[in-house]
Amino acid sequence: MRGTVYFAATTSATGTEPWKSDGTAAGTSLLLDISPETTSSAPTSLRDLNGRLLFVAEGTTGREPWKSDGTATGTALIEDLRLPSSDSTPGPIVTLNGNAFFSADDGNTGVELWKTDGTTAGTVLVKDLRPGPDGSAPSRLTLLESTVFFTADDGSTGVELWKTDGTSAGTVLVKDLRPGPDGSAPTELVLFKGAMFFVANDGSTGVELWKTDGTAAGTVLVKDIGPGNSSPTRLTVVGDTLFFSAIQSTTGRELWKTDGTTEGTVLVKDIQTGASSSFLGSSFIAVGNTLFFSARDGISGFELWKSDGTAEGTVLIKDIWPGSKGSNSWNYTVLDGVLYFVATDGVAGSELWRSDGTSAGTTLVKDIAPGLTGSTISRMTVVGHQLLFSAVTATEGRELWKSDGTAEGTVLVKDIRPGRGATSSLLQSLFPLPQDNVVVFAATDGNSGMELWQSDGTSAGTVRIQDIAPGAASSSPSGFALLGDSLLFRANDGTTGQELWVVRISSLDTTPPRLTCPDPVTVMATDDSGAPATFTATATDDGTSVTPTYSQAPGSTFPVGTTSVTATATDAAGNTATCTFTVTVEGPAPNTGCGCTSLSGGTLALWSLLLLAGPLRRRRA
Repeated sequence: MRGTVYFAATTSATGTEPWKSDGTAAGTSLLLDISPETTSSAPTSLRDLNGRLLFVAEGTTGREPWKSDGTATGTALIEDLRLPSSDSTPGPIVTLNGNAFFSADDGNTGVELWKTDGTTAGTVLVKDLRPGPDGSAPSRLTLLESTVFFTADDGSTGVELWKTDGTSAGTVLVKDLRPGPDGSAPTELVLFKGAMFFVANDGSTGVELWKTDGTAAGTVLVKDIGPGNSSPTRLTVVGDTLFFSAIQSTTGRELWKTDGTTEGTVLVKDIQTGASSSFLGSSFIAVGNTLFFSARDGISGFELWKSDGTAEGTVLIKDIWPGSKGSNSWNYTVLDGVLYFVATDGVAGSELWRSDGTSAGTTLVKDIAPGLTGSTISRMTVVGHQLLFSAVTATEGRELWKSDGTAEGTVLVKDIRPGRGATSSLLQSLFPLPQDNVVVFAATDGNSGMELWQSDGTSAGTVRIQDIAPGAASSSPSGFALLGDSLLFRANDGTTGQELWVVRISSLDTTPPRLTCPDPVTVMATDDSGAPATFTATATDDGTSVTPTYSQAPGSTFPVGTTSVTATATDAAGNTATCTFTVTVEGPAPNTGCGCTSLSGGTLALWSLLLLAGPLRRRRA
């Protein structure tokens, strides 16, 4: 809200109260100690209403609606709905046209629908739908254009679908689908093609799919799929089609679709023919205009299927684990229009797979941990054009991995905590920072405890941001949230307890230093033991000099021959750069003889003849 984040925080002095932060220490402060001393006001349902904070808190008047302009003097009770000092217990909030709608109990009307514009005068009961202390208990507040839909029980119709435009006259029963006190009990409210689709029981057709445009005439049964209860569930919008699963006595639970009309509401395919159900898996996901899901056809176990909304286009993509067990695909994630998921083929355990919707294009990306157990992949997160996730191997334990969809590109990012079977304990989900193509997470390297780390998918760019609780203690960062250019999270530095922390995203350094190795070095040895060699690599980081380290120190003795030396530079953020050069030591020159070697008799005679030859030639002349 206008560059400020509002949150609930706990201190030993105040208990749990509302706080605010602009991402700086100076700009982080308690709004107001609403509940005196150490008693907590426990703020919930924090919402932006007309540029101000709206929330629910427990004060001296009980649990009531509050507001704040970001200052202590501007943080105040909006209205004590239930006197004296009792809780009205406002429920979940939906905002529309400058008003916040919620359920509350004023002690006279029971739990009913209220609204507020943030002022005392503008905080009013919308309508007493069920006169008396019992209340209509509004719930499932859902916004459609300029109307808030909700379910409520007025005491005569049972739980039915209602709507409001914020006025008493405009708060009306949409339609009494099931006359009498039982009610149709609407659930699964989903927006599709400008209408509200929901599941309800009218008492005659059973639990079926309905839709409404907000009028009684426009509230109609989409189709009686039964007889009996078809119990539609997993309503999923894919383009111009609403997919769902439903039950028929002759087909069991199978895949259905609707375009919003009776004629257009049809069984897509009886995947497991006959009355047996295909038991559609818990995950439906759209990739473009195609629905991917898990099902079984009675021959194969739970396998990956797809549907374009036609029977012919609803097919088993691939029987990954032939037979009745099935690959049990799950953890669906979409990267660059391709579905990635976790499955097992009976040879490899639970591993990473991908599918473009074809059998040939549905492949094991990589058997990261050979064997039936598999690498137990979790926390798959898309960052740029790569997939980051955690996986377990017998060598490294649970560590950070990445994949570009190829076996060669599916690699360990970094063994954060080296050692066989050791684990980096990635306790938190990978939190993406899309603008920087990095993730932040909590991990331990075995030296420091559970601390804040970041990764851009490279080993050099996977670094600990800060050791908040120094040494082996853990600060256990959690609750990541973005506020402009700041990453906010909870952490415990071991001194102040669990508090709000901030890291400027712009300060997250993922760039390694610039490192330049020297040219190849050659030195001469005076004997066979080798020779010392000196050299210097240069490194800078943002204009600051960085001192490199070497696999063999400058000035040390190198053996005769060629040795490869690796230089490493590490900046303050932990980013590293390496380069390699060679040191060649040439052996001592061979001994050519210098009169210090004894001469044999034949050699001595030859030298004598050569010495006499000169005088003999001069005499003849």
